[in-house]
Amino acid sequence: MEKKVLGYETSKYLKAVAIVMMIVHHFFAFPNRLMANDLFVSIGSIQGKPIEQIIGEMCKLCVCIFAFISGYGTYISFRKKEIVKERLSYVIKKIVNIISKYWMVMICFFIPILIIYKKIGIMEILNNMLLNSFSIVHNGWYVAFYLEAMVFIFFYSIIEQKGYILDAFVCIAIPVILEILLPGNMFSHYFPTFMLGYIFSKHKLYDCYENKINSTNLKKVISVVVLLMLLVIRLKVGDTVGFISMITFMGPFICYVFSFVLQYIAKIGLIRKLLLFISKYSMWYWFLQAIFHTGILKIQRIGYFPKYPILIVIWVLVILTPLALLFEYVCNIKMGKGKQSIA
Repeated sequence: MEKKVLGYETSKYLKAVAIVMMIVHHFFAFPNRLMANDLFVSIGSIQGKPIEQIIGEMCKLCVCIFAFISGYGTYISFRKKEIVKERLSYVIKKIVNIISKYWMVMICFFIPILIIYKKIGIMEILNNMLLNSFSIVHNGWYVAFYLEAMVFIFFYSIIEQKGYILDAFVCIAIPVILEILLPGNMFSHYFPTFMLGYIFSKHKLYDCYENKINSTNLKKVISVVVLLMLLVIRLKVGDTVGFISMITFMGPFICYVFSFVLQYIAKIGLIRKLLLFISKYSMWYWFLQAIFHTGILKIQRIGYFPKYPILIVIWVLVILTPLALLFEYVCNIKMGKGKQSIA
């Protein structure tokens, strides 16, 4: 059952969908980032709010998809590496991979463009490279979060137990303590989602859910209803309730619902190939699309060129693909091609 719910290929479909959601989120959820009023044609509004902005805000769920499947896949990898030294090697490899690609994109793409169009100092570059600031690649904060999550989960894997108690404590208590000590930090917001992915994988909770309810349709209906309830609550109360991020609870449900929907959609050969392609280069798309939100109007107009929201998303993927292919090619030459996992 585990393979059917969130297996290797399904996780790649989820990654691809999350990338598309991320583009929608970054392009339409932040009106303050738009440097001109004529960048796109809105399809309408609800209570004075553009529909694109509403959809863009909901697409913030892409973060919980990334965090959940990262935690889920990390446990699968740890399970295959019982020796602590092997786990440490795995964590170091994952961290080096993401940071090296982040630096590569920043140095070879962002910094040259920013030097041409804006003033940028050495200290700002160093702070961005050291993950102390994200003024160059604005969504680079997730690199810092991923690094912290992987280091934490490595040490936790050494002392973890088979039961649920310690897992639940770590999932809830650690973020709360951190939020008290360091209010507003990203780790306390998204680590519970990462940890839930780890817990779901470790305790095979998707299997338990599938086995408890015999009716396939009932399982799907329950999951969709719960997900919709969480979405409505989030719309009503916002992203957080006290210390708790509403996105945390959506991770397991949105990944479950999306997984069975995507498995049906992916039966269409062309869509399957497209999802796997986007997933393969997902990290490059993730970094590169941030160039359209660096405060340079000429660059931003290129991203919004088609004017219509759906066409803008397609257009961004199309124009970034040659760059993604180039960076992947260079990266493979320098580092060697390795197998990707759902972590």
